Amino acid sequence: LPGRPKLPLRNLIFTSPRTDLDVTLLEIDPAADLEPLEVTLYSPAAPDSGEVQRVYVVGHPQGREMEVTLYDNSLAEYEGCYVRYRSPTQEGMSGSPVFNRRWQSFAIHHRALPKRQLNEGVLFQAIHAAP
Repeated sequence: LPGRPKLPLRNLIFTSPRTDLDVTLLEIDPAADLEPLEVTLYSPAAPDSGEVQRVYVVGHPQGREMEVTLYDNSLAEYEGCYVRYRSPTQEGMSGSPVFNRRWQSFAIHHRALPKRQLNEGVLFQAIHAAP
């Protein structure tokens, strides 16, 4: 995109088939003034704990400016390597980080589940455990 920085790719860290985790992680040479993303393998407590757990998705849907989901964004459930949550994401946000309330990324936004009115992310815990 015009006016956007171009960052060189360094290494392929991890990739999985689309039929598995559907994730590829690449290492980049960041600009000197950027802070690395804080990633955690620990997920927020499941919603049955009685406390509403907020999640936030940050991305560039369809290449637009950065957008953050701030409202109607609660964790719904876990199933295997996936976390499901309510969050008003848009097409083109796949690959965006999913954050907990401490702004630690614990998943990668994967897809929308329109029939259930939920979104789904792949847990970093599952990516870390993958062979």
